[in-house]
Amino acid sequence: MGLLGVSRPAAGGTTSGRPVPDWFVDALADVPQHRTLTVAGHRVAYRAWGEPGDPAIVLVHGAAAHSGWWDHVAPLLVRAGHHVLAPDLGGHGDSDRLPAYGLSAWSEEVAAVVATVDRPLLVGHSLGGLVAYLVAESGADLRGLLVVDAEVPEKAEEFTPPDWRPPRQARTYPDEQTIVGRFRTLPRASTSAEHVVRHVAHGSVVETPDGWTWKFDPRFFEHDRIGLDDLRPVDGCPVRLVRGADGLVDDLMASRVAERLGHPGPPVTIPDSGHHVPLDQPLALVEVVLDAATRWASAPHPARPATLEEAP
Repeated sequence: MGLLGVSRPAAGGTTSGRPVPDWFVDALADVPQHRTLTVAGHRVAYRAWGEPGDPAIVLVHGAAAHSGWWDHVAPLLVRAGHHVLAPDLGGHGDSDRLPAYGLSAWSEEVAAVVATVDRPLLVGHSLGGLVAYLVAESGADLRGLLVVDAEVPEKAEEFTPPDWRPPRQARTYPDEQTIVGRFRTLPRASTSAEHVVRHVAHGSVVETPDGWTWKFDPRFFEHDRIGLDDLRPVDGCPVRLVRGADGLVDDLMASRVAERLGHPGPPVTIPDSGHHVPLDQPLALVEVVLDAATRWASAPHPARPATLEEAP
């Protein structure tokens, strides 16, 4: 989950006196294509990198975030020979706002993006991980599923809401600098590099006739939740759970989720990361995604459930 609004640093510049690393500058130079498709009568925006004929990866963002959270991640996957897509969930980023929000509607959107490519690896962070699970559970044709720090309590009603919730009506601010000063991530990020946060923040605000506001619809917080009792086995593809060492998902929760999904085994733990793994440790996350993509490249169709050993 993240509420963002900060200016983008110049390529090759500095943040807090520290140089922006070359890998990050080079990644942002790989500008994605911006595409849309229509799902259940509303417009879903998504970003695309790389060659359409290459093995596909679909990346799904978390709550209050947007597809730009993957701008520094996707190009690194492209360099390893992948075609990468990243949708904006309804009510987020550049996708349309909806009369009501729910995991089922979001999963239909992601399934529609998945259907534009051949058997992608599906990666979902936080809320996006829950959505990705529903896509896999529905029988979508996937190479594999990675669920990244997606909280699943014992019961759906035991979900712990964040300390802050936005008002139902979007709040506006007089200028970009003011809304920039309101930037927060929830839970608060502790290890995210400033240059990473600055970039993803840049795409999170928009100017309207009434002033500057966040791109997400605050009503999305009213969506339904998932508990362990709601999970069903995923039989069509291999599954791997990933967690930040200091994130919302501990080893016990991850193990229980993996067992419910029919793929028991330990999660991959990303050191020095909180909940916002794509911001905290993007390079480590890329390694995990590429490891899964390599292991599952020759998976039979459909793939049998399989337990994967933890990546080094």
